[in-house]
Amino acid sequence: MSVTFNEKEVEVGLRKIIKALSKYVTYEKLTVKMLVKGYLEIRKDIKPEHFSELEVSLKEDRKNCEANFVFMVRIIIAISFFKATVPEFT
Repeated sequence: MSVTFNEKEVEVGLRKIIKALSKYVTYEKLTVKMLVKGYLEIRKDIKPEHFSELEVSLKEDRKNCEANFVFMVRIIIAISFFKATVPEFT
């Protein structure tokens, strides 16, 4: 798996992460420097096998999300047909 990012994309992505996490997880305001420092601390512990494991688990999660989306669309269509055909709802 090969992914490339430019500096602007990383900066925008980190800012979104900071904004999302700061609301719910931390009491201190997260900064880009704090996230980079944390990444540098754990980077030495990350092995290539971890990336393949992560990719597999993310593919499973993605399949689950897609299945849930399809299920919800089917429910919405079924409810729409039900409401359209039952006289009490028209």
